[in-house]
Amino acid sequence: MKFNLSSARNRFLDARGPGFFLLALIISCHFSVSYMQSTVPMIPLVPYLHIYISTPYAYRVLTALLYRPFVFTTNLLHIHFPHLNPPVDSLENWYMVLLIIASLLTAVYCTAAAAERVTGDRRWRWIALAQFLCCYFNFTLVLNRNLLYPYDLPAFALFSVLTCLAIFGNFWLFAIVWIPAILAKETAVFAILILFLLHVSRTNWRGLVLYASGLLAIFAAIKYLLYRWLYHPCPGCPVIGLDKLRYNAGQLFNPLFWMSFLSMFGYLWVALVLLWPWVSRRFRYTFAITFACWFVVMFRFGILREVRLFAELSTLLLIVIAQGAHKWLMSRESRDTAVSGSG
Repeated sequence: MKFNLSSARNRFLDARGPGFFLLALIISCHFSVSYMQSTVPMIPLVPYLHIYISTPYAYRVLTALLYRPFVFTTNLLHIHFPHLNPPVDSLENWYMVLLIIASLLTAVYCTAAAAERVTGDRRWRWIALAQFLCCYFNFTLVLNRNLLYPYDLPAFALFSVLTCLAIFGNFWLFAIVWIPAILAKETAVFAILILFLLHVSRTNWRGLVLYASGLLAIFAAIKYLLYRWLYHPCPGCPVIGLDKLRYNAGQLFNPLFWMSFLSMFGYLWVALVLLWPWVSRRFRYTFAITFACWFVVMFRFGILREVRLFAELSTLLLIVIAQGAHKWLMSRESRDTAVSGSG
């Protein structure tokens, strides 16, 4: 049998093949280690994983809950991770490194599937690798605010899953993933907005409102149960302030804020601006409204210079870019064909 080098190369480089996976895995490993090394822990890892940390971070419990089956499995299988240089020098750090790798691969493959869905072309799956550029800028290259929160990457991955399911219109799976996404971070609520804006119409808006109301009721119930379980106030305990409105208003005059905020999504927002006219109206409205609502909430309750607060939106951003770029190329090809035909 004759070996076809060109065919083997094409199969290897196919976005559904081993080449894509190996490249994504290697970059995920690199990012995971560099993220653990380059960032400053905002939350002590060991107390957080054992749920000793104070509010409000204790409510984001998914990463801590997943640590228990991880420890049980390693003990059951007698797995002993090598004691290497930091950050792979303890069981807790190994857990975080592996969890971040899994989170990144999940986000990349969800982005790839959604990009193929909106373009109808599997070649656009490769744009999912731009997630790594977004992650490096959103999590590790943040000026003065490159902080490590153990729940950030799992929350990012689950939001990517929810975004993908919203685009596919899979309401049942969306509701199932919704629960662990809530346990990871409250920003999962914005995924309902994406789902609603992508599918609402004059004929189905009542059903969508009922569906969203049910998900919000689940959100409220879970948060109440977590509050009853984890909130144990004591006299003299410090109260962590959540209102950052005045701080963010002052940061608007700080040049470091401009540099940090503009680096969001690895500057890929520039591509979005350029391709905006070719993006469908539905996706334009979905991204614009979601980002505006996100910005308003974070302006009140977050520190905007920590652009990690917007990281979950990178999946939707890349999907919108893929659709705009695809339609732009298609219009250009049709125009060139028309010119050549007339000639």
